Amino acid sequence: MKERGKFSTRNIRENYDGMEAVNEACRMGRDALGKLVPLRPYPDGDKNIMACPRCGSGEYLHNEDGNEQNFCGQCGQAIEWR
Repeated sequence: MKERGKFSTRNIRENYDGMEAVNEACRMGRDALGKLVPLRPYPDGDKNIMACPRCGSGEYLHNEDGNEQNFCGQCGQAIEWR
């Protein structure tokens, strides 16, 4: 039978003054996961320029060679081109 390690997560506790820090961490995680869901870009006034659905930037959806990026270079939103 294997012995358990000296450290156990049951003994680790973090103290918070309130739940706001925990809630903020949850919001940050939710927002980060939301960026992984691919969204379609939309025309930004000009039919030839597409914009990110999250931040509205059209500058960072293509790389230097003009190829479509999988993620917005401004905010990190996943982009679905097809």
